[in-house]
Amino acid sequence: MNQSDGSGLNLQQLAHLERNRSFENRSYWQDVSLLKSDYEIWDVARQQRGVVLLERSLAFPTFFTAGAEEVLMTLPNNFWFWSVVYSAASSANGGLIDEVNIRQVIASFRARRSSVYDLNKPMAQLSPFDMAVRVIEGVILLKSSDFEHLEDVELVFNVMFQPQS
Repeated sequence: MNQSDGSGLNLQQLAHLERNRSFENRSYWQDVSLLKSDYEIWDVARQQRGVVLLERSLAFPTFFTAGAEEVLMTLPNNFWFWSVVYSAASSANGGLIDEVNIRQVIASFRARRSSVYDLNKPMAQLSPFDMAVRVIEGVILLKSSDFEHLEDVELVFNVMFQPQS
């Protein structure tokens, strides 16, 4: 990676750090579009491009094709976003990450979970224990407009693991 000051992170290192930071929130739905204005990814993009100033809108195109970005924006929270980016960056070898790469990573996450859980089983057929385990693992998410009060919580499938028809 071409870094302007030699002290920064590359995308895979940032993804590892951010994935670890957001681990405790893997069971909660979040709006990942807020990451488009995230300082850390902008800073890594700026360093990779070797510039001091960079428009925020150019951060994602530094690393992802438009198709990859579109798929990433469907992910349910920061933990899953950074987990997918981490895996995709490791196989991209510093190149631009495309939609195929992102979809392959998501498919591999799904395959790993489907070896443990029946991902096609409707929520209504899950025992309380099975539901709890899936929430803890982030297969099923808690979605609320206000997590401080948890008044309108609903359980939703993580789009990465939702039943396939």
